[in-house]
Amino acid sequence: MVKSSLLRTVDGPFEEPYGITGGEDTKLFGLLRKNGAKYINSYEAVTYEYVPRERTKIRWLILRAFKYGNHFARRQIEFNKSKLITRVHFLIVGISYFVICIVLSFVFIFNKTKGLNWFLKLVSNWGKVAATFGYHRAKDDL
Repeated sequence: MVKSSLLRTVDGPFEEPYGITGGEDTKLFGLLRKNGAKYINSYEAVTYEYVPRERTKIRWLILRAFKYGNHFARRQIEFNKSKLITRVHFLIVGISYFVICIVLSFVFIFNKTKGLNWFLKLVSNWGKVAATFGYHRAKDDL
């Protein structure tokens, strides 16, 4: 739940470009937090979510990992005052982790769980690198 008064403190509150690529809710809540909003967790709350069969496929997990890394870097670049330094940071760190993840994906090639985990981290970091060049994955690609 969100207080409607908080939503009136920001333009939009959702931005059209994010409607195409996704991540509009994450950007909104990040902006509200930056403006001083406080969040409260309820550890007693019980929630259920239906997971469609297509979300259990490796292809979907790969696309989601790329999209997550891409959106994360995009938001960080937008929120930081020095966009160039932030882009360079994500470029260097993203490529470094990408290489490390390639190695670890091969190390754990016979362990499906760990191998897939490192491969998805590899893809996520590739998404971060792509964001440094202004590429943002479209929302409908999943």
